[in-house]
Amino acid sequence: RKLIQENHLMFPPYKRFQDPPFLLNVMAHAKKFYAVNEVVYIYRMSNNRIHPNLTAVTDTLKGVRDCFQISYEYNLTKPYEKCLKDILRQYLWMIYPYAVEGQEDVWNLICEINQISKKWRGEISEIFADKVSLEAYIKKLKEKRSALIEKCYEEKEAVIYGAGRAGQYFLKKLEKEGIHIVGFAVSQDGAGNVVDGYVVKRIEDYNRRIPIMVAAAEKNAKEMIWNLEHLEFQTVLYMKYEDCILLDLCGL
Repeated sequence: RKLIQENHLMFPPYKRFQDPPFLLNVMAHAKKFYAVNEVVYIYRMSNNRIHPNLTAVTDTLKGVRDCFQISYEYNLTKPYEKCLKDILRQYLWMIYPYAVEGQEDVWNLICEINQISKKWRGEISEIFADKVSLEAYIKKLKEKRSALIEKCYEEKEAVIYGAGRAGQYFLKKLEKEGIHIVGFAVSQDGAGNVVDGYVVKRIEDYNRRIPIMVAAAEKNAKEMIWNLEHLEFQTVLYMKYEDCILLDLCGL
């Protein structure tokens, strides 16, 4: 409390995303702090996502801008590398509708964020360089998704490699498109389980001619693709799970 009062640290005057810049500011002034290595906080979220209004989007961008500014002033490279570097893309689902409309307040804040990043790190988020860059990025993702579905149509069947959240997501997508799902595959733990009525087998147990859909977060997908190449599977289908979710959230 004393540290907060003496340094006049206050929550910023916006209604959304005000916690991160406040916390970052406090941590920067404290210089030394401790973290508890266990889950002590539960955040309940609804499945019914309502798209935020313009005020909520600009408030979020103000918070992101302030986090960049604080990190720049104190040269906090770890928050940048772990979070801020890709944060605009993480919030693209809420920014996109207003950005493509050319909302001036949205683009002014994006410009401020890019200016701080350019001055401090010598780089910006190329996706958000301008409206043309943003539209080109979304178009590229949509083309990749269309190509993936088209390939699935050609193959007519697929094994989903990954039985977690991403696997269940792709199961619903492929079933909706009328693609026959042979089953689920895993690398290690989970073989013998049943997911949505489909048997989970080890990836080694599948015929190498069956098309494999890699369903995992990006950080795990590279190792899974390498494993498929090592096992000499002939057809590997892959699109970043995060990119598919992004398109869904954007309503595209």
